[in-house]
Amino acid sequence: MLVLGSGGETGGNFIDGAVAALEEATGWHPDSATLVIGTSIGGFRAGSLGPQSPSPASSVEALSNLAGPLPHVGFFDRTAQRLRVTGARLACRIIPKDRDRPAWRTPSPPHHGGAYVVSMDVDSRQRVAHPLEDEDNSADAISASAAVPFAYGPVEIAGSRHTDGAVWSPTHADLAGTLASPGAGTIVVVIAPQVPRERGRIIDRIHRRQLRAELATLNEGVRALVICPPPGPKEQTRTAAEGEAAVRSIVEAAQAFTPKT
Repeated sequence: MLVLGSGGETGGNFIDGAVAALEEATGWHPDSATLVIGTSIGGFRAGSLGPQSPSPASSVEALSNLAGPLPHVGFFDRTAQRLRVTGARLACRIIPKDRDRPAWRTPSPPHHGGAYVVSMDVDSRQRVAHPLEDEDNSADAISASAAVPFAYGPVEIAGSRHTDGAVWSPTHADLAGTLASPGAGTIVVVIAPQVPRERGRIIDRIHRRQLRAELATLNEGVRALVICPPPGPKEQTRTAAEGEAAVRSIVEAAQAFTPKT
């Protein structure tokens, strides 16, 4: 399973570098993931994946050697997650509705059969995971997932207005359990450009705690490999080179990278 987080254009560069380095180190390719969850720029990358194709057993084993157990969470992790969700619902009340919708070109079908992109329904104030196998709505779903509030207006899908899924969460890793119910031994790879691995601003710390709380909701026995940028200004840490470096550090340590609180 693969989770591709938000982070704008530079976040996309980080994702590209991390994916390339991970494939080089293990032979595992994202097309082989049974489930892909993309948010904002991660939604564009999810939409760019081709039809699912299995990876060799040796690649899966190499990936498993880098993954580790799910994090233990406490009161502050769960509180951060609740605050973030509450803030997202409140934000829906003030998101401008009269701005132009995004006009960018979205990846064309066929998409990965297990790929979803996440948006925020402005009207119901709930997040929505859109399956990209629904080719009639896939372009709108990808656009909605990256429709940054105050920069772009919401995208209408099935009569409801949708905005950037990152308003709710930069990752949505817990949806892996909702959409697929992974069993013991399943590996969830999370590439999170907006979740610095340590320190950072208050919002960065909230993002880290929120991701930890999301991962903790998955079934017992699931293993996680979390790839995050180093702390620092966005323009310095969300690059392809930093994505590659983040994976190399995990490979060198031969263990999962779990964000610190």
